[in-house]
Amino acid sequence: MLSIHPSLVERLRQTLLADGFTSAGIFQIWKKGQVFGYIRSLRFDLEWHVRAYADGCLESELEPPRNTIRHLLVNPYQSDGMLALLLSQHQIPFWTAQ
Repeated sequence: MLSIHPSLVERLRQTLLADGFTSAGIFQIWKKGQVFGYIRSLRFDLEWHVRAYADGCLESELEPPRNTIRHLLVNPYQSDGMLALLLSQHQIPFWTAQ
C-alpha cells in the first residue's frame, strides 16, 4: 500500500480523472475513511481500481471488469507498482505505507 500526504489527495483525484479514471458510481463499495474510488479500463478483460483515504493511504488493484462474473470470482491483484509510476510521472510524492 502506498501513501501520500493528505493535502495531496485532491491533487491525486484530479490527476486520475485527467488520466481517464471514472467513478464506480453506485457499485462502489465504500470503506471507512475512503474519500474516492476510481476505475480505468486497461483492456477488455482488466480494470484498474484506485481508492484514496482521508489519511493519504492509497489502494491500487487490478481486477476483471465489474460487469463480468469473473469480477466476483477472482481475487484482486495489488498494483502498487503501476500507481507508483503514475504518481512519479505526475510528481506527486509518495511512500510505502507500513
